[in-house]
Amino acid sequence: MRPDPRPVRMFVLFLALVAVGAFTSGEAQAAGVFSLTGETINGPLTSVSNTCNPDGVSSATATASGVATGPYPGTFTATVTATFGPFSISPEGLVSGGQVLSWDESFVIDTVFGQITGTKTLPTPPGNTLGFCNFPGGAVVQVLADNLAYEAQLLDQTDRGSAGAEFSYSGVLGANSNFGETFTSIPTSTPGKATGGGQLNDAALTMFTFTAYNDPKRGIHARCNVANDMVDILCQDADTYSQVGTTATFSGPALVNGAPTTYRITAADNGEPNNGSDTFSIVTGLGYSVAGLVRQGNIQVHQ
Repeated sequence: MRPDPRPVRMFVLFLALVAVGAFTSGEAQAAGVFSLTGETINGPLTSVSNTCNPDGVSSATATASGVATGPYPGTFTATVTATFGPFSISPEGLVSGGQVLSWDESFVIDTVFGQITGTKTLPTPPGNTLGFCNFPGGAVVQVLADNLAYEAQLLDQTDRGSAGAEFSYSGVLGANSNFGETFTSIPTSTPGKATGGGQLNDAALTMFTFTAYNDPKRGIHARCNVANDMVDILCQDADTYSQVGTTATFSGPALVNGAPTTYRITAADNGEPNNGSDTFSIVTGLGYSVAGLVRQGNIQVHQ
């Protein structure tokens, strides 16, 4: 008895429809403003070399490839060279790592929207950075930084912002190594004011409150508190504020569970009073993000 070919045909048709839908949304995305906010790249190291110097500057060079997710899904390759140290050593002889001194990276993300190319650097240490490799031989290497500056290009558009990144290696490439990064783009600032607070419809039932503005006389300022059972985020101020229609986007320094990092918030006022259509999202340089409809509360983007 011959197998029924219809399930195979249906599966092929499903894949074709998915591909067409992705390409169509890709055309719409590429036609808009290019922003890597919310993009994450993650994958194993494909090569690593390092020099460990406990009393001075250590260095590590790593290459990686893997999967990109977010607004521009696809695959990525990256090469980074970082320097770090000297390491602090306790009286008990335990090594605790040292500050990252430089991070120089090039990356490529291949997506249905086109090829994204970019670079990352560490403009002003220290920030929240840490580098470590053990002795002898440097069989364990870990480097992380969340105050990197990136510049990326897609077709004729350029996006700039901050990125959190890390890579680790424990003697064996592949399963025992990893490379990961997150992106938060920096929008062009415009005048405006936004306020809001409430609860999101996400699984963690995240609570939030914020106020932000860009005033010709007072400048740019923001405060926020975003919290659930896993995280407590405090926005300390804002470096950028952008308002388009009834959507406000602002970014700046923050604390996530007490650790210094950066944030970017996008808040949309989709009706007064809110009937469950307002939206709120936050992405941090440490990689934490949450987004959803405002189920209780209200967002006001003042015109």
